[in-house]
Amino acid sequence: MAKFLSPRLKLKMMKRYILDENHKPILLPHTNTGSKAWRNQMDKWSKFHESKERIVKRENVGPYNLSTVFLGLDLSFTEHETPILFESMLFFSDKKHKVKDMRRYSTWEEAEAGHAEMKASILLHMAKVN
Repeated sequence: MAKFLSPRLKLKMMKRYILDENHKPILLPHTNTGSKAWRNQMDKWSKFHESKERIVKRENVGPYNLSTVFLGLDLSFTEHETPILFESMLFFSDKKHKVKDMRRYSTWEEAEAGHAEMKASILLHMAKVN
């Protein structure tokens, strides 16, 4: 029988990352929840997560907002997969941030390329419509 974890417990168990000065992910060490080391780790991760250093690129493209960021959490499905740490999201500018498209990546370089690809696709679509 499968054991289901609460979203709160899953969040506690997720691997947390920050980026170094070359945009390479650094896995923060796992520590016991509630310990001083864990609180220090969470402070470090939270401060980085709130910084602009995690933004790969954000821009308006026609009627859309395109945002690519470092998530700081591994969103891969299993421990054996390459960590999924970056995400591009395309929102309608005037529709209360309704998501039109989303893509995820493992590296900063993949995220930059994916962002550029999404932008090119939007511009091509807009040119065809006009």
